[in-house]
Amino acid sequence: MRCSSRRPIPFTCSLALLLLGAARAPAQQPDEVLVAELARLLAAAGPNRVHREIPFLLRLEGEGGCKIHLKGQVDLIFEDDEGGAMVIDYKTGERQPEGLASYQFQLDCYALAAHHLVKKGVPVRTGVAFLQQRSPEPEMRSPSSDEDLRAFERRLVQATSQLLEATDRGEWPGLPRNRCSEIRCGYLYRCHASAHGL
Repeated sequence: MRCSSRRPIPFTCSLALLLLGAARAPAQQPDEVLVAELARLLAAAGPNRVHREIPFLLRLEGEGGCKIHLKGQVDLIFEDDEGGAMVIDYKTGERQPEGLASYQFQLDCYALAAHHLVKKGVPVRTGVAFLQQRSPEPEMRSPSSDEDLRAFERRLVQATSQLLEATDRGEWPGLPRNRCSEIRCGYLYRCHASAHGL
């Protein structure tokens, strides 16, 4: 199994599509946190427990020796009074009727990164704050278990390997157009160019 490619590919789009196409348990219902309460908690925590714009680079290794690097930046990591951590991503768009489902891949990546950034055993919740909304309170997911994060890491490495192999064969894996529309994929035009008159 090869884990390299000579051709550049729109990695994030294709990888997200592969992972979103995988069978998963139903998404957890987000619970809402009031903006005023979160602002109060952040102010009370002080600068040692509030971390903004944190870059990360994880080296992940799968079966067969495939190694990938997961790179990103977390908008906010907050260590709460209960010994947990909250990862919040800021969005300027509108809330989606399906909740956090269209951000699942990104939030899973952030949960995995935060798991490596915080002390072992600290529960990590991830969510999104929609800053332009009348009520910009973040929508939060329940903490991911260690088992969930290990499973996501395995799927991430496996999907990357499959994507690179398909790219070397000149194939472009993707999801059906209706699924891409459901998840509001920003790369719909790339996989389904004929539907956009391109």
